[in-house]
This record gives sequence, structure tokens and C-alpha cells, in this order.
Amino acid sequence: MNKTVFLFVGPHRSGSTFLLGQIFPHVRNLCNMRSHDPACSDVVMEAMDEHPMFIDIDAYRERIYSRFDSIEEDNVLIGNEEFFGDYGKYISDGAYVAKPFYDNPQRVDLLAKLFDNPKIIMTPRRQDLWVESAYMHFVHNYHTITVDEFLSPGMAWGTSEFRTRSEKPSMDYRTLDWSRYVRNYQRVFGRENVVVLPHEMILHDLNDALARLYDFMGVEPYYPEKVAYVNRSYSASAHRIALLLNRFVRQGSYCSSCGIFPTQPFLAEIQRKREVEDTRWLWFLAGISRRISLHWFLGQFLGKFNYKKPDILGSEFRAQILDFYRQKNKAYAELIGMDLAKYGYY
Repeated sequence: MNKTVFLFVGPHRSGSTFLLGQIFPHVRNLCNMRSHDPACSDVVMEAMDEHPMFIDIDAYRERIYSRFDSIEEDNVLIGNEEFFGDYGKYISDGAYVAKPFYDNPQRVDLLAKLFDNPKIIMTPRRQDLWVESAYMHFVHNYHTITVDEFLSPGMAWGTSEFRTRSEKPSMDYRTLDWSRYVRNYQRVFGRENVVVLPHEMILHDLNDALARLYDFMGVEPYYPEKVAYVNRSYSASAHRIALLLNRFVRQGSYCSSCGIFPTQPFLAEIQRKREVEDTRWLWFLAGISRRISLHWFLGQFLGKFNYKKPDILGSEFRAQILDFYRQKNKAYAELIGMDLAKYGYY
């Protein structure tokens, strides 16, 4: 099989939905496995979940590469932000890992074993903005947590310096030095096989970012005429309402709150009626009710009126994070050959 494999590795919260959904499907001579064979990335994720001492690398390689046999394009792209690593993982004793992407080195090494000389595409995001997006991810998933709690990992028991696990979703922002990750990808795959597209470049200078991408990939350029905004966060008012109401939404073991209302409040009753007599009307209502949730109401309904982006971090936390990364971000900018001052990195 003589195909060039591109791996879009994310990280999370950094434009993966946009690139995988609105850009890569339109690039010529590139098979986007997300649309052609979505389960392919699941096989890679399954390998990442295997115990490193017992994984059969050859078997996984065969499962992955056999999927390429019917592909006509010369280039194959497999993308999943989970390839970058875990963040906020909920572990068996009821605590969360507060060190985002703690398992990135192991995942990088595994990708190198699974693929022959792949080319890596990364889209890191400015650290303060990434922290805000990660925080809102948990709020969207019905957690009731303030940003102060989110930035203060800790347990009610043990020492106060226990920073690797926390009772609530938390974030030790000090593990977001992107230059460390880039250097490791370059070490494993080769400097010439790694391209970095800062998320802010995609957001504000899309054509420049895409030109950099296509030059790296060696494919015919595609520039969209229109861009649809995806995964917009809650508005300021929706965020405040979510912190009041999330605690009442029942989410099982995933959510720390003990809610009394189901995520989809009407679906259970409709499904009970369908068990007695399934009609087209009930089928139609079930389809609609699957979309009706607090998250839908706050994000898709309330967010359409007078949208104002919330300042989650505030000036103090934002300055604290950016000051911590100022010199590190200058090294990161030099490493990828870009001036990141225009995007507020330093």
C-alpha cells in the first residue's frame, strides 16, 4: 500500500470539528476517514485503551491498513482530538485527573508504532482560551463548578498539595506548554513531518492557515466561500443560568450533581407510550425530544438572542496564565516559525 497517512491529532477544544467537517472533506485526492470510514479512528482509540504490555501491535496495524485497500486517493487522513490525550478524566475512585494530556507521550509513541512514517497536523490554542473552553465543556455537560474551583485542583482528604487528582473537574494549566508537545512530535516523527496551525490563525487568518496546511500536505488547495461557526459556547446569560440549573439535571455517575430531572425530560414518557403502541406521531415526537435538553435550550435557543461572550477567566486569572506562558510561548513561536504576538500569546 503506497499511501501517505496524515494524522490530525488535535488537541481538543481547538478547531477539530471545523477542520474535519468543513475543510478536509473537500480536499481533492485526500480520503477523509471520518466520512469514508468513521470506525477507523475507533480502532486507533481501541489500541490506545489497550494495556501497553499486552497490546498486539501487528494485529491493530492489520485492522487499520486493511481499511485502505479500497481507497482510490493517494492520501489518507485520520483525525480525532482524542489522539492527543485525555483531559479531565474521571477515574475509578471518584476523582478527576487534573493534569490535562498526561498520557500524550504514550499516545505519540503508539501512533508511531501503528503507522508508517505518518505526517502530523496540530492545532493548539492559546492557553487561557483553551482553559476557558475546557471549563465550558464541563458546564455544557451539566456540571456546576466555578472557574475558581476549576483552577484549584484538590481533594477534601490528603495533603493540600495533591494536584494530580481532584473531587471536581479541575485543571492544572501548567501542562499546556505547546512547545513541549511539538518537540516530542518532531522527535518521534521528524521535524519535516509535523505542521502546527495555531487555532487563532485558523480563526482570524483562515486562508493563511490553510495555505500553510496545503503546502505541508502537498495537495490541491481548497478555500471555502463561507464558513459556518461550530460549537459556539454559551452566552454570558446562558452560562449564569447553567450554573443555577445544572445541579438539577440527572446525569448518573458522569456528573457530580444529584439531579432530579433527566437530560431529555420528555423522551422517557414518549418511549413508554411507544412501547404500548408505536405510531408515526410518537416516532416523530421521540426524534424531536432527543434534541430537547437544557444544553439545547441554553446554547441553541437562548444563545441566538443578544449573544454576549462570557469572560470566564476574568482579568486576574487570564493575566496569571498568560504571564506564566509568556516566555514559553516565545520559544513555541520560534519553534514553529511564526510570530504569535499578533494573536496575544505574548
